[in-house]
Amino acid sequence: MLAFFHRSPTGRPTSPSRRSRARDESRTRVALVGINVPRRNRLFYLLFVSVVALTSACDHRQTLKLRYLRGFVPGTRNAFEPARIAITPPGGLAAAAEREIGVVYGADEKIETKLYATNLEGLILATLVTQMRDSGLDAFAVATPTAAGKDEMAGADFLLTTEVEEFRVTKRIGSFFVVGDCVRCHSQPVKPILDRYFTMTSRVRLRFGVRDRNGTTLYTGSISGSEDEPPTSSPGESFLPLETEPAESLSVALSRAIGSLPLDPALGRVLRECRRNS
Repeated sequence: MLAFFHRSPTGRPTSPSRRSRARDESRTRVALVGINVPRRNRLFYLLFVSVVALTSACDHRQTLKLRYLRGFVPGTRNAFEPARIAITPPGGLAAAAEREIGVVYGADEKIETKLYATNLEGLILATLVTQMRDSGLDAFAVATPTAAGKDEMAGADFLLTTEVEEFRVTKRIGSFFVVGDCVRCHSQPVKPILDRYFTMTSRVRLRFGVRDRNGTTLYTGSISGSEDEPPTSSPGESFLPLETEPAESLSVALSRAIGSLPLDPALGRVLRECRRNS
């Protein structure tokens, strides 16, 4: 019986069976997808599969871009008599560089997305300076969160401190429904649109304090801002939610909380009395 040999580049004869084994060993069958991968690409492919698996296993996260809605609360323009007020960076929940501030739940009540915010301290500080200036005060920011000495007040008449006690948004997504399939709601036929029910609540609570040049506390108060979706409706009213994004909902709550500070009668009374006595 004859045996055929193939001479390798090294000069050593190689039988067909050896060549077959060498060729088989150069490929690996990936059981996950059932394809052949060359040996030289095997490491890259396994690394890619591992990254995909790790990414799928991780929780989805989203960083919200929050903003201040200037003039959102009516009646705050020039609410105070002219005075200089120094504003310190907020403490409490705003102290962290990044903080989880909410979640989005799916229809199965499992968390779909975790929501985060960065630099809450800078956002709230800039918002307070803008709001106090709009309200008639000569407001400016100071660098230190601890505020007691005269040097920190930099010639100001008052010092405003802030503590973030609550800052959160929660969105719950429900089941799918079809918009436009209700005969009572539409006089003319409309093209159905597939959408999902959801509810959303945003809560911001800030504790403020005002001191004079001597470090005497003149005012303390906790003010809350909220935003709910869907909003409270009247009987027979048909509507869809106004805010669909958590960032916008939380921005409304923040703007309401800070915008309500100049409307606090106790704060206005304290500032007026101190200015008269100075």
